[in-house]
Amino acid sequence: MSLEGIFETLKRAGRLGGRIVSPDAWYHAGMEERLPGDGYSYDGLKRPVDPARPFVVFQVTLSGWGCLEENGEVYRLEPGKAFLAVVPSEHRYFIPDEAESWIFFWLIIRHGYVARRLIERHRETGSVLTLSGESLLLARASALCSGGFRDRFAEEQELFSFLTEYDRHAYAIARGTPEREVLEEAVRRYALDRLDRPVDVTEVARTHGMSRSRFSHRFKLLVGESPARFLTGLRLEEAARLLSQTDDTLQTIAVATGFADANHLVKVFRRRYHTTPGAFRRQLRG
Repeated sequence: MSLEGIFETLKRAGRLGGRIVSPDAWYHAGMEERLPGDGYSYDGLKRPVDPARPFVVFQVTLSGWGCLEENGEVYRLEPGKAFLAVVPSEHRYFIPDEAESWIFFWLIIRHGYVARRLIERHRETGSVLTLSGESLLLARASALCSGGFRDRFAEEQELFSFLTEYDRHAYAIARGTPEREVLEEAVRRYALDRLDRPVDVTEVARTHGMSRSRFSHRFKLLVGESPARFLTGLRLEEAARLLSQTDDTLQTIAVATGFADANHLVKVFRRRYHTTPGAFRRQLRG
């Protein structure tokens, strides 16, 4: 989804000028528009916090620009730029007088385990990130900001999904992105953009300028499983997410994730997870 698309989605969800607070206070989120002269400035050493329980701020610029000041450097945060800040620590983010406006969405994450892991990644990669419109990290962050989770378990699952994508992004920054990860991520993005229909391996191979057989051989060599199995796994992961976070019928979920019908979903789901979608949902709900 593009930055413009994220802006519209969050605006429709009432996040512009508003905020959400998770029932367990695991995270807060919102979207804001700031103008020069309105006093928007946060000092990481002057915010109320228990030093034994640090938290993190993740903020993504959608339009305009602002600044992050850290370790004597000032970073300009234009659209597609994000930052992760640890509180407490020595940093400041603000809108300068020369900017026209700054529209962004933000997450404050207090979940103990997730915050600790993000702080570890911050030590490795620094504060400022560049995110493309196709970034799964951006998608997970905007999903958290959109909110609307069915219960605390679905909410925590989305926090862990965000953490996983942050880990993946940090790994790529720190070590470079091997060919395996480049290929896997490209196929993942292509399939998720077309989730409501089955994506044929021949179609994916064509986007990489290869025949089906050559692409399948290369993909299995690098990733360790066939592209068909990988694509099915992506659809099942999304089906499992919908089962945990929504009350949609199996038929609705099947259509949304590219399966022929509910019976087809049940068959493939059972083969992969050794349980039925209904039993999976009941187990999550206790």
